Amino acid sequence: MIKTVLNKNVTDIINDEDNSILLKITVNMDNDKRILVLSGPIKTNVAEAFSKNLMEQLHNSDKLILDFSDVAYMASAGLRALLTAQQYIDDIDNSKDMEITNINSEIRDVFESTGFINILNVID
Repeated sequence: MIKTVLNKNVTDIINDEDNSILLKITVNMDNDKRILVLSGPIKTNVAEAFSKNLMEQLHNSDKLILDFSDVAYMASAGLRALLTAQQYIDDIDNSKDMEITNINSEIRDVFESTGFINILNVID
């Protein structure tokens, strides 16, 4: 069996009406695995676009790795986007996988206090 290897990077930018960058998502593609490097806070005003991007990436790959190295803050709407993606995996297509890496202590505290730490696949 021959499998096509895709080694390319794509950057999606979520802007506001003034064209200011609100969130940058760099997607590193390698076969059916995609690493999403997030840069910026995931606030309420970007959560819907973040959720759409996340679901699109999930539909087009078998495994997502979300790198939170450069995410200092996540609003509850961002948590909902992660939960929606995880529910899709759990309820509809459990052949897919999503990992969250490099979260800071504040986001870890939010994950722990909300119980998301037990729902999401958080890798230390």
